[in-house]
Amino acid sequence: MVNIVKKNKNNIKLSIYNNTKIVIENYNNIIDLNDNKIIIDNYNIIGNNLKIPSIDEYYIIITGLINNINIVDDNK
Repeated sequence: MVNIVKKNKNNIKLSIYNNTKIVIENYNNIIDLNDNKIIIDNYNIIGNNLKIPSIDEYYIIITGLINNINIVDDNK
């Protein structure tokens, strides 16, 4: 038996822990990734020494010193 899950951008959940850890659940795309900026779907995460210690098809854990999170609207 095969389960097919269709992702919906409206179901993305972002949780922040102590400005040092973010968990994003139900993401669709990793757009950009470097030590100071990570862009995942509509989230532009700015910080220092950003890393992805854990990832699978449903969630991403980001660690480092998180300075700012911008939500970018695709509809503009």
